Amino acid sequence: SARVHVVGHLILALLLTSWGRTLSARCRPVPADWQQRVHRTEWVVGQKSGAPIPPRAYETRGEVVLGHDHNCRWLGVPIGLHNRKYFVLTLFYGGLMTTFAGVLSASDLASLEPSASSGDVSATHVVALFLSPVQSLLALSKIGGLPVAFLLVILDVALAGFLFLMFSWHLTYVLNNVTSLDRTDRWDVGKIANLSQCFGRSPAGWWLPTDGVTVDGVSWPTRKSGVPSDKERHED
Repeated sequence: SARVHVVGHLILALLLTSWGRTLSARCRPVPADWQQRVHRTEWVVGQKSGAPIPPRAYETRGEVVLGHDHNCRWLGVPIGLHNRKYFVLTLFYGGLMTTFAGVLSASDLASLEPSASSGDVSATHVVALFLSPVQSLLALSKIGGLPVAFLLVILDVALAGFLFLMFSWHLTYVLNNVTSLDRTDRWDVGKIANLSQCFGRSPAGWWLPTDGVTVDGVSWPTRKSGVPSDKERHED
């Protein structure tokens, strides 16, 4: 139907935009006066050059990546403050896209069952085929053979599970303001404040692949810097 096409193309557009921006976003430049803005005790020694670099930064591929999280081998780019939001959204919309495709494949599989000739194909049955391997195998036994729709359901379920698992993992890192290399709670200023640093202050923009960074990547708020926590903001 037209509605299914619109929803599918919208998810695909958000996925491709997030993925493209993850790859194309440029690392944020290190401010020339960063050493005057950051206490010497927070400076980090560059892994490659041995020169001081800002806290939470990392040297890789000849660049200093502010707010570095990890080097993604799947995409071939470093993930940092400049593209972390896009990376997390790529995982989310990738999982959503494969779920959407899997449900459509499950619908195709249901239409091949003998009972489908009488119009007995419900949305509940389609979802069951997508979520339950047992239901899919039962449908397969009724159909006979090995239809492509069945293989697509299995593939989409596996990909969706993997992508949503990765999304949950990296979103938890963002909410706790930690990275793959630094899992201390020093930078944790509350889940909403942590999320806002990377995704922006407006919840409406959290779902869009647009720039929402609210920190400079040099002067990071900490628990001891006087930044109010989420609870303190609510009480005020």
